[in-house]
Amino acid sequence: MRYSPPRGAPHNNMLVLGGGTFVVNFARPPLKNEKDMEYPVYLGTKLKYLVTITAAGFSMVEHNFDIVLSRGSNSKKFEKDELVFDGENYFLAFDTSDFGAGDLNATVTAYVPDSDFSDGIRTEVFKTKLTNIKV
Repeated sequence: MRYSPPRGAPHNNMLVLGGGTFVVNFARPPLKNEKDMEYPVYLGTKLKYLVTITAAGFSMVEHNFDIVLSRGSNSKKFEKDELVFDGENYFLAFDTSDFGAGDLNATVTAYVPDSDFSDGIRTEVFKTKLTNIKV
């Protein structure tokens, strides 16, 4: 089943990075009974984000990528095979208790096939604030 974020989704639920031919998207599926409204993320919340990477010549299924979540000195790397894959979509699922309160940042690295590079791979890196975890 393909997940599509709701129209008018709050700022902290959808994040689009990049430009041109490379786009990274994080979308948090709505909770039960949740309307299109922003709500805080509290320490101890277990979050799940739909992750979409779109680039010319890049396929999330066929090519590698990883995501590093960090807050202060706490960080955790999620390899592609550690994400939840439902046959169509990749989801990043994690417990905010692993990071503590404060701004949670995401670094996405995609390895895009590109014959212009000696190893045949172009590395694309994007960094952004994902959410703010409150106590």
